[in-house]
Amino acid sequence: MKTTFIILNFIVLVSSIVNYKDYSKFTVSIRDKYDLRAFEQFHKFYGDKVDYWHRTRIIGRPVIFAANGEIKDDIEKMLMALYLDYEVTTKSWQDLLVEKGKRRKRYVKGGKIDLGKYYSYNESIQYLQYLESKNKDIMKIEDLGVTVNGRVIKYVTFGYDLGVQKPTVIIETGLHGREWITYSSVLIFIDNLVKKKDKYHYLFKKINIIIIPNANPDGYEHSREHDRLWRGNRNLRKNSCGVDLNRNFDHQWNNKISECIVYPGDYPNSERETIGLIDLVKKNLKYVKGYLSVHSYGRYIIYPWNHKKETYTKDHREMVKLAEEMINNIGEKTNTSYTHNTGANLFYDSYGCGIDYMKSLGVKYTYALELAPSEGPFIGFLVKETSIPSVAEEFDAAVLPFLNKIYEEV
Repeated sequence: MKTTFIILNFIVLVSSIVNYKDYSKFTVSIRDKYDLRAFEQFHKFYGDKVDYWHRTRIIGRPVIFAANGEIKDDIEKMLMALYLDYEVTTKSWQDLLVEKGKRRKRYVKGGKIDLGKYYSYNESIQYLQYLESKNKDIMKIEDLGVTVNGRVIKYVTFGYDLGVQKPTVIIETGLHGREWITYSSVLIFIDNLVKKKDKYHYLFKKINIIIIPNANPDGYEHSREHDRLWRGNRNLRKNSCGVDLNRNFDHQWNNKISECIVYPGDYPNSERETIGLIDLVKKNLKYVKGYLSVHSYGRYIIYPWNHKKETYTKDHREMVKLAEEMINNIGEKTNTSYTHNTGANLFYDSYGCGIDYMKSLGVKYTYALELAPSEGPFIGFLVKETSIPSVAEEFDAAVLPFLNKIYEEV
């Protein structure tokens, strides 16, 4: 997982770091349908006062959220009043979340990059540019757009005869800044496409693979430097949490959402990141056959529709069949278990989702892939660097059947 490449990185002292000293993590058991109803009451009352890390509509799975110390006692009183079974952990998350206020120095001896580490956005793009310089026969990097903080969002196209329109698959990563494992998993996948190009020769001949390795670089960098659990972009004009890019697409967009952390934007398709993705898809719409949005965490494969429970696409059986093929391959290759369904059936109603919008445009196979959580009992987003290779294997195992499906239908 190493290759020749020079990366220089300097220690950045972080100011205005978000303080998670007195936060509490709540894990609420959902034992039956009555617990589901009770928790809906809790959610209606607390709204954006808590940060949901995992919600569910599946009996037997937990709801996990965090809250600051000021409302901890009130939350416990309400959970008890609703007869909900819960566990609470109150501790200083500070060391876990901000690494003592410093980004680690990334001098890589001998000019080698270790893909089992987390890197900054600029470092990742520099590495991709290095790969492109050595593999111009199959790889091309282009600009998708510019963020409010001035970062250029890049996308990478893989395939022979670059510039020639072919059936296309788009893989988008990192709409939510705090989901670091998604960026690293896709970076390793890109590295494999290049290093093992003979393995993917058949795909490169017949289809194009477009990858957006980081669709929200502002949010990602903010999570690295200031607030590890930052989710949205950095458009703060009307909202201190930014815009949740996966609520900003013009499909069942909901302007009644008031929760800060999932704020959908001033209007649908309002954000630069969203516009860039939409323009890319529309420019290639005749050829785009698949769209995969990569997230964490939970080990799920999600398909439309996500705005209402038990609402399905006309080709629902086909969507389920491919999801099952992806899950079976993950199980065979990594011995891990994933679950598939619509997001509304699994978790909650979600409006303005990217995969729903892409499906509404006519893209046949549209999925969200939720990668593995951390192995520890604390925060699922904090996947240790030692776990990057294994999660990347799960990603690779999920993506190959997805790509093969498009290849087979050409």
